[in-house]
Amino acid sequence: MNLITTILEALGPAKENRQIISDDSGFTVVDHGNTLARASWSEILEIFAYKRDLFTTDETCLGFRVHEDGTSMMVSDDFAGYGELLTELERRFPGIRTNWLAEYHFPAFVPNRTTLWGQKWQQSRS
Repeated sequence: MNLITTILEALGPAKENRQIISDDSGFTVVDHGNTLARASWSEILEIFAYKRDLFTTDETCLGFRVHEDGTSMMVSDDFAGYGELLTELERRFPGIRTNWLAEYHFPAFVPNRTTLWGQKWQQSRS
């Protein structure tokens, strides 16, 4: 086993098996037929983009805040159905930012969390 294979295996299972399935009520993330997460369109309070630093590249992610306490779920551009989800988001969320990629990509290896739709979550300071 070479060093690259060892590193890739250490990073965990490949995400290309994960799939996003959209329907009239929301979307589901599945992996090998098992549901990992589900969100209905009506419960989404915020949609945001961010990057994850994967050492040699950045992973583009979308987050969906579904509760006032900040609870959210995420999808990656590596998931099957990601492009279709972007199209569905534009249809379901009027006013969603569509020009976010340019400002979001730089600088590299920094999360650059960017709200695309809804109110940005502010953690309460109790």
